[in-house]
Amino acid sequence: MALGSAKKQSKVHDRSVYVLFSLIQAVKETNDVNARLVNELNRAQQDYEKIRGDVRGELHEIRKELQGFKQAVGVVISGGNASNVTEIKNNVFDLKLDMRMLKEYMVGRKGC
Repeated sequence: MALGSAKKQSKVHDRSVYVLFSLIQAVKETNDVNARLVNELNRAQQDYEKIRGDVRGELHEIRKELQGFKQAVGVVISGGNASNVTEIKNNVFDLKLDMRMLKEYMVGRKGC
C-alpha cells in the first residue's frame, strides 16, 4: 500500500510541477506580448508627434499666407492698383491649394 501511495504522491507532484511550469510559461508569454504592445504604442506615439509637427508646420505656412493676403487686401482697399488685385488672386489660389493639400494629407493619414 505504501507503494501505491507513493505513486499517487508522485503523480500529484508531477502535475503540480507541470502546472507551475505552465503558469511560468504563460507569464513569460504575457510579458513578451506586453513588451511588444509597449513598443508598438511608443512607435504610434512617435508617428503621432511627427504628424502633429507636420500639420503645425503646414498651419504656420497657411497663417503666413493669410497674413500676406490680409496685407494685400489692405493695400487694395486703401487705393492699390491692378497688380495688387492680381497678387490677391494668386494668394487666394495658393491658399486654396495649400488647404486642399493639407486636407488630402490628413485624410491620407487617417487611412493608415
